[in-house]
Amino acid sequence: MKRSIKNILLSLAGFSAAPMLTACYGVPYDEPMEPFDSVEGFVVTTDMEPIEGIKVETEGATSCLTDKEGHFLLESSYNFYDAVLVTATDCDGEANGGDFGTQSVVVNSENHNVVSVVMKKK
Repeated sequence: MKRSIKNILLSLAGFSAAPMLTACYGVPYDEPMEPFDSVEGFVVTTDMEPIEGIKVETEGATSCLTDKEGHFLLESSYNFYDAVLVTATDCDGEANGGDFGTQSVVVNSENHNVVSVVMKKK
């Protein structure tokens, strides 16, 4: 009787076989992301019009300017293993159809080749 009361009290207190299972099998973790070495996408206005001449960059990759279709391709000499921040900056002001504010997006292995950066006019 004492033993069953003790077991009931321990289970109510949260003591059970879970610590033993964790010790035997470890703690679950997220799968590591697949590495990637380039980021590709488009820079567009809020009306989904492409913007030419926007500087796109990320740490560890060369910067580039968007073409007439708003397309960009950033290539790195090493693999990214985590999410990276891609920043689009209007460096020529009104010359590309408007004065746009800087915009950043987070890119990872799941979306690195389909990035869309939407920029608003200042």
